[in-house]
Amino acid sequence: MPEAVPLSGRVVAQGEFLGQPSSISVAGDRLVLTDASAPFVHVLSAKDGTHQLSFGRQGSGPGEFREAIKVLPDVRSDGSFWVFDGSLGRISHFAMPPGAAVPRVEETVNLKPDGPMLLLQADWLNDSTIIAAGIYPEGRIAVIDRVGRLVRYIGKRPPSPPGQDVPVSVLQHAFTGPVTVAPDRRHIAMGTENADRLEIYRPDGSLVRELRGAFGFDPVYEVHRKPAGNTMATGQDLRFGYTGLASTDDHIYAMYSGQLRAKGGYYSYFGTEVHVYTWNGERVATFKLDERARAIAVTPDGQRLYAVQWTPEPRVVQYLLDSAL
Repeated sequence: MPEAVPLSGRVVAQGEFLGQPSSISVAGDRLVLTDASAPFVHVLSAKDGTHQLSFGRQGSGPGEFREAIKVLPDVRSDGSFWVFDGSLGRISHFAMPPGAAVPRVEETVNLKPDGPMLLLQADWLNDSTIIAAGIYPEGRIAVIDRVGRLVRYIGKRPPSPPGQDVPVSVLQHAFTGPVTVAPDRRHIAMGTENADRLEIYRPDGSLVRELRGAFGFDPVYEVHRKPAGNTMATGQDLRFGYTGLASTDDHIYAMYSGQLRAKGGYYSYFGTEVHVYTWNGERVATFKLDERARAIAVTPDGQRLYAVQWTPEPRVVQYLLDSAL
């Protein structure tokens, strides 16, 4: 494995407008963050971090959110973006007219395919289909069209631990994680939040490579069987793996925790390193962050990495990578 290179960042945005920012994306010349509470979306300048606007009240109407999970930059790369709301099961497209006080809602796509499915992460595969990680009866990743219909699954469902018959819903929950699609739409990557595991696929669903890290750990959990349904129960021995992904045409940037809940507590989910892989699965760099990160994003040229941090206060930090790879 490449030796870890320590990174020292520069704070580019902080202030009372940030509550508990949970994701960050680069959309043209803007940084777009989601937050755990209203206003759910913050728009910043990618150049200097200047806060441009915040929007999105609690609700289920146009431009409203219950749970803004992730920003999906538009595949046309015009600076507009989509916001995935996991609770509402939809993505909404926002345009940014010059001088507008709030973005304009241009389109909403409801992602509620038939059957027992729960969508947890999403990204555009191309201009007509979306991929989503979640809890499904089959596969690893669902491919969904623009009207919300399931097209197919990508990947194979993880096997149950030896000697155990784990319900599908619990098994998929244990192995869920973040997804990213290369900007050129030629590859897909999926990490596992509770395991040292990263998968790379082609858009046709063929597996390029499944990677295991230095520790090779799998999720640690128990099945709680209840009349209302089976649930996944975890404890202090749960270890977190790849909790966030970003990508360029050349590389996958995988935010890695490696922390036990018993030691990291509330922040054990946060990333302490960024592992950089080629789309063939070769690890070419390891970056050690100077503070734990809740989420990361990277510019298309791979020269700047942005991290969302909560300590010592909520903020956005920029790291320069132009000479690090």
